[in-house]
This record gives sequence, structure tokens and C-alpha cells, in this order.
Amino acid sequence: MVWHLTPRELRLAGQAYLRRMQREGLFVAWHVAALSRTDRLPSLAELLDPPTDEELQAMREQDERDFAAMTASHELAKVKKDG
Repeated sequence: MVWHLTPRELRLAGQAYLRRMQREGLFVAWHVAALSRTDRLPSLAELLDPPTDEELQAMREQDERDFAAMTASHELAKVKKDG
């Protein structure tokens, strides 16, 4: 898949990845702060409950929307249409 991307598309994909990692870092920081204020921690099983198929699909769709918005803002859609 990476070999089919132009350098610009690869840069945009990298930026989307970094943005996602920043969001995950904020997610972790928020939960650390929230859990540090609790009197009793929830069980590890509750915390590690895997996402449902619907939640995974929603995350994938959000990633696709984020990437589409970035490419549109950089006019890649127009370049591909004309090319």
C-alpha cells in the first residue's frame, strides 16, 4: 500500500498517524489522572475490555474521514482528478 502513495500522500498519512498518536496520548493522560482520583480502581478486566466490532468500525470510519479531510484540504483530490 505504501508503495502506491506519492510523497505528499505519504506525508499526509504520517501526519494523520501522528495526530492519532497525540489523541491516544491525551486519552491515556486523562485516564491516568481520572484513575488517580478514584478511591477504588476498577478491575483490570473492565479496563481492558476490547472494543466491539461496531466501535472498531466507527474508529476506522473516523480515520478515513480524517484522512479524506486532510487530502481535500491539500487539494490532492483535484490533482488526482486532473491527472
